Amino acid sequence: LFTWRLVYHSYAPRIVFSKHIQKSLNEKLDARYIISFQNMGKRTFFNGELNVSLFLKEKDRSNSPWQEIPIPVNQSGELKTKVARVEPQEETQNSEKPKITFDIRFLTPNESNLSLEEMLTPEGYIKASFSGYDMVTGSRKTFTSKKYKIHDIS
Repeated sequence: LFTWRLVYHSYAPRIVFSKHIQKSLNEKLDARYIISFQNMGKRTFFNGELNVSLFLKEKDRSNSPWQEIPIPVNQSGELKTKVARVEPQEETQNSEKPKITFDIRFLTPNESNLSLEEMLTPEGYIKASFSGYDMVTGSRKTFTSKKYKIHDIS
């Protein structure tokens, strides 16, 4: 039992997402949004997949169901992006964190060009998830970010 706990929990990979969504503008003044993540565990992840979703409710109906809208995470409009490896990092290292970059303009017609801030209702939120395989055990693990609200965009 001790060995199982050590192998599968204590020395397992652990993905930690950033506390905020970073907003940046490109040369065309289009907004890009970035969520950073890193492996704070003890082992490497491989064959990972990242995705981001926007969760909204209808404004006038508080008892309406949540609508999940997948957000494309690259310029080609794909809903998932592959990550070959995510190595473990110590909390004290200042190395570059892997990032999910997404562009909300794929979700709206070209004429409207709504920003993410304009699309998010007060109850709405964004969630990122990462699924991958533990390098030692081969087990598949999924990690989900916190619910990013409108005040989490900086």
